[in-house]
Amino acid sequence: MTTTFLEIAGLLVLLVIVSNLRRLLKVGLVQLALRGVLKDVGRQALEAQPDLIRLAPRPGHLWKNVAAVTRLADPLIARGFTDLGPYSVDTMPQVMLRFLVNPAVSIHACVYEHDKAGVWVDLVSRYDDGSRATFTTAPATGVDQRPEDNIVHAPGAAADALYGRMLVERPQRPLVRVEGAAVIALFEASYAEEIRWRKGRGISAHEVGNVIAAGPRA
Repeated sequence: MTTTFLEIAGLLVLLVIVSNLRRLLKVGLVQLALRGVLKDVGRQALEAQPDLIRLAPRPGHLWKNVAAVTRLADPLIARGFTDLGPYSVDTMPQVMLRFLVNPAVSIHACVYEHDKAGVWVDLVSRYDDGSRATFTTAPATGVDQRPEDNIVHAPGAAADALYGRMLVERPQRPLVRVEGAAVIALFEASYAEEIRWRKGRGISAHEVGNVIAAGPRA
């Protein structure tokens, strides 16, 4: 909820919101629409998310789908990324993260493995003005992004192809250079920034409908 940023340039935040929405929607879309509570469902799902997260390194972690994680990480390592290894999220035991960073091009990557949603990668650049560009292999969730952010969804894309595309297509503005483990603190800060924006803005009934229409994701 990527993110997309996922960084949570919205996607970690969005994914958890989507998961909670679907658990709350077991009574069915038609009944909910008739009762006019779609917006309230979105509010409840959003309020349930923590305001802060903390990451912890997990050396030696055994990935459930090691082939999928490796398929996304190895091409980036071959293109000059440094592998920071696996990390867990204190409030989200269903997800594991693998971080890679390439300060020379101001891009960091996060490979996600989620118990139900599977494996995907975000490539993220942060700009001096606080905006973000995210290129991700995750599909769109139907939830709106911050207007200042740029996010490109490319489900099924190879990691090296997505990286090449990002170098060409990301907005050309002054970038924040992130080196080494500093990406972990940036990820935590980006989550807090994203969830603060989402809770202040709220989630509309239209977005809830989009989430449902997008089909199962988590």
